[in-house]
Amino acid sequence: RAFARRLAGHWRREGLPDEILRVLGPDSATEIAERLTSKDGTMQLIAVPLASMFVSPKAHEAVAWLQSWRGEPGLSPPPGLEVDWTGDAVTGRDYMENVQTSLDRAAVVTVILLLIVLLIVYRSAWLALIPLVTIGVSLIISRGLLAWLMLAGWEISPLAELFLVALLFGTGTDFCLFISWRYGE
Repeated sequence: RAFARRLAGHWRREGLPDEILRVLGPDSATEIAERLTSKDGTMQLIAVPLASMFVSPKAHEAVAWLQSWRGEPGLSPPPGLEVDWTGDAVTGRDYMENVQTSLDRAAVVTVILLLIVLLIVYRSAWLALIPLVTIGVSLIISRGLLAWLMLAGWEISPLAELFLVALLFGTGTDFCLFISWRYGE
């Protein structure tokens, strides 16, 4: 409890980021502090409610700020004490990291499969590259537009990029095939 008290006090003294609403720990009101301690006294929770959704970049920044306490003087956990992280924001951060990994893999596989299909259809590497370059440019432009919208204050889901890749590569390929076949006619 003493370590949890020091850690919660450290976060409060540092000046909380706007995203963190409050820090609840062993030095909170008695009713709250009792609920944050396990019945057998072997576990102590420090609850940190956040103002934003659990998958938002602001929540991820707040979790990173909270986890930056390691290495601070006087904040080493005593021997045998384990510090674990849980909650919506931690789970959301890990979830979004996995989504980003899946997105990267899906994009690579999509480009490879698309290139194979285009090589079969066009029978020419140069002709197959035209749709891929066109779709790549449209993806760069679309991501730039989404970034501008975010800077303007729009709330855009981090999952939008996943749908953006799927839509642009799917419709872009179909449209390029349609135009080339129409041109061939």
